Amino acid sequence: FSGTVTINNPDVNTTAGLVQLPENITDQSNQINVGCAATLGNSFTITGRGGLPQSPTTPLRGRAIWRDVRNASSATPRANISSKKSEPNVQLVEATGWIVNDLGQLELVANLPSQTGVSSAPNCDDLPRLRSQM
Repeated sequence: FSGTVTINNPDVNTTAGLVQLPENITDQSNQINVGCAATLGNSFTITGRGGLPQSPTTPLRGRAIWRDVRNASSATPRANISSKKSEPNVQLVEATGWIVNDLGQLELVANLPSQTGVSSAPNCDDLPRLRSQM
C-alpha cells in the first residue's frame, strides 16, 4: 500500500462526554440486604408469554413442532406386545424443610423425617454450621 492518508478532525469537544467521578468512594456493603427471609411467604411467579409453563407437569415446548407424517395404515402390527403397568402419578408438593444427607448435601423435603440435623425452615443462623459440614 502506498499513498497518503489524511485525517480530518472536525471541531469536536472531546471533554463533552466525560463525567466527573467522585473522589471519595463509600463502602456500599452496608446498603445491601443480605438477610434471609425464609419464614416469609415466598413464591415463584411466571408472567408474560412463552418461557416456562404454568404447571411443573406441563412439558416444555420449543418453537419447532415435530409432526409424525408417516402413514399409520401401512405400519405392520407387532406380534408380541406386552402391556406395561403405568407408574402411579407422583404429585409434586412444595418443599417445607430440608435435611443434610449422609454425604453432607442439602436435600429439600416435603415431609420431615424425625432425625437430627433437620430444620423446618432454613435459617441464616444455620449457614456457618452447614458450611463447616461441606
